[in-house]
Amino acid sequence: MPRATIIQPDQSYTFAAYFKLDFAPQDILAYFNVSLQRRSLKLPRYSGTLDRLTDLTTRIEESLPRLS
Repeated sequence: MPRATIIQPDQSYTFAAYFKLDFAPQDILAYFNVSLQRRSLKLPRYSGTLDRLTDLTTRIEESLPRLS
């Protein structure tokens, strides 16, 4: 059984339209010959005091494995 074409050449797509496609994200990325890397970023640090930063970091790290 042939696979359905992910992108229709005669159709225009907005950025939001890609999220509405009925295909797995990795299949859409493979169509464009790109891949996704999940990793932590090392961004510039704020020098002031931040309340609850440890709590926020913990919540983000706990949520990441559940995101697709």
